[in-house]
Amino acid sequence: MGFPAVPTGQATSKLMREAHEKGLLVYAWTVNDLDGMLDLMEIGIDGLITDDPALAVTAINDIGRLSPMERLMLRFRHLWD
Repeated sequence: MGFPAVPTGQATSKLMREAHEKGLLVYAWTVNDLDGMLDLMEIGIDGLITDDPALAVTAINDIGRLSPMERLMLRFRHLWD
């Protein structure tokens, strides 16, 4: 099965929904900052292409330890920027 790999700016929730309806996985490139990784994980990205895989592993592990309420609060973090 093939998969589209798109620049981070083209990875949207609409693209994710449409790709998943067609059975496709979507990867985003090149994501080297934690905030960008979190944004993409929130919209359901299937994979990240990064120069910093250790940071991606840390992000995935940290999110996995959050409670549902903490995950919800994380989604609204940009309101306080």
